[in-house]
Amino acid sequence: MPRPKSRKTVQSVLHLSAEQREALKSIVSLNLTTVSEYLFAVTDVAMKQQADICPLVNQSNGLHGIDEPDHRIGKPCAGWPCIKCAHEHSCKNGDYTGLFEMDAEHQAFLVARGYKAVTTYETVTMTVPITKVEPL
Repeated sequence: MPRPKSRKTVQSVLHLSAEQREALKSIVSLNLTTVSEYLFAVTDVAMKQQADICPLVNQSNGLHGIDEPDHRIGKPCAGWPCIKCAHEHSCKNGDYTGLFEMDAEHQAFLVARGYKAVTTYETVTMTVPITKVEPL
């Protein structure tokens, strides 16, 4: 996901073990992106997901201008898959209501290496923690 053009980005430091750093470099290469773009995309979704359940995080995001609607939040596919999704921008804007579909560029990348992506949609019942932060 390219960074928003309207917002200037600043460098941040992330401390990882040497093994994590090497794995991250490999992962971003497989995702056809850079470390910065990958971490931006994942962090952007995570901050908005947390703001969705916590009024304090929502207020903090708003104070810092991170308040544009993002319709991916709440979808089970939101997060790192957005980088590879054919509907990344239309989904974020609310113009696409479906779930993840791998874009042609990433599919071609896999095919060139002898793989194919098969996405299925399954209804899964499981127990997950649901946390909402509410006023006393």
